Amino acid sequence: MTALLLIAALLPLGGDGAAEDGAAAAAAEEVGLFLNGERLVVDVPPFLKDGRARVPVRAVFEALGADVIWESAQQKVTVAREESRLELFIGEPVMLIDGAHESLTHPPLVLEGRTLVPVRALAENLGVDVSWDAVERAIHLQVDDGRFGESRNLPQSPPPYYEDVAVDVDTYGIKLGDPVWVLQEKLGQPSRVDLTIYGYSWWVYKEDLSQYLLVGIRQDRVISIYAGGGGWRFGLLSRGSTRGELQEHFEPLKKLAADREGMYYQLLYPAMLFDHMAATFYVDGIEGTIAALYLEDIEVMRTRRGIFYDHYHARQPVELQRGRELEEAERGLEQRIFDLANVARAHRGLPLLKWCEKTSEVSRAHSREMFCHDYFSHRSPLSGSMLSDRLHDAGVEFRLAGENLARGQQDAMEIHHDLMSSPGHRANIIQKEFCCLGVGVYGNCCTQKFFVGF
Repeated sequence: MTALLLIAALLPLGGDGAAEDGAAAAAAEEVGLFLNGERLVVDVPPFLKDGRARVPVRAVFEALGADVIWESAQQKVTVAREESRLELFIGEPVMLIDGAHESLTHPPLVLEGRTLVPVRALAENLGVDVSWDAVERAIHLQVDDGRFGESRNLPQSPPPYYEDVAVDVDTYGIKLGDPVWVLQEKLGQPSRVDLTIYGYSWWVYKEDLSQYLLVGIRQDRVISIYAGGGGWRFGLLSRGSTRGELQEHFEPLKKLAADREGMYYQLLYPAMLFDHMAATFYVDGIEGTIAALYLEDIEVMRTRRGIFYDHYHARQPVELQRGRELEEAERGLEQRIFDLANVARAHRGLPLLKWCEKTSEVSRAHSREMFCHDYFSHRSPLSGSMLSDRLHDAGVEFRLAGENLARGQQDAMEIHHDLMSSPGHRANIIQKEFCCLGVGVYGNCCTQKFFVGF
């Protein structure tokens, strides 16, 4: 499980439910949504079609204090509040109310990974008043027991992530444990949402690369935060603080125990473990300053290594079973690796790289060959080809090119910071002349190809 890197010399010459039902939303009108007079911000907007309003069930009804449970095997969603329990099934025009059947004119559907349900039928059976404002084109939900105006501003029984840190932590106003609507209210919609193999998604905020932020979301709650920009604080530490300053204020770990294997791993980056949270400081191995902060739910951190091992190491060197979700996770990983290369360049005032899909395809092919044939080299032992051969064969004309290889890292930030802490790999990433980058991931192998044309 050792993470590896290789560099090529410069050559002077990437829910809640099952399948989406996009057709159901066709010709539908997006509408506003308010709870006790305050706008609810949700990732999939509610819409009105055929005179019936549908809303994303988890975001809306958790804000109302209800428990929402999704059972994918049965395509079933359960909503429970106080003494009431409602059960609905995707595509089925029926609802169970405390076990009794009631017909629905419009069945639940899945759209963009979120389950949408008819709001009036659910809300009124949970003791919530529903009204329609034709002028505002908005749905208004009203609860009169006085609890929800305050409770929706707090996560529901989150772990006390920052309780034992004893310092002020600020990551763009977002905290571990926050419900997803808090993230949306403070930072808006992400530029992109990337799937992962770990059971959560990365919400990517990259409009301003100097404030680059990744927020891990699982079950509509923040479970990890990667702050690669300059707007975070951890006590007296921030981007640019030195390793010496870190050690002056804290006692970071040097080794990390992996419980499932009973082994200890040497940590490349300083980390601290608290009761509910892990904090990793990505220290630049060349400059000796902190480049980024990574906060993570402790159980997510502990299980991630095992998931990665089971997913890749236990299967190599044979071909992976290629499902759509795995391919989507790898494409998202490629995009985050690409993003972070440009974050490094943006911090240094360098021109940003352009994504090259043709070169990414070549990179994926090399990563696949390395994984499936269990080698790690710029030279293919099967064909003898090198970087220049692969680019020429793909019809990529270049004046200057470079290649970085990485293997065994669990996510984009580990790949990127490992590369940036190695002088040769770093030189490729921040080479001023390079204008294009292709990234290819297959299994636990990653290939970066940089080049500039004639």
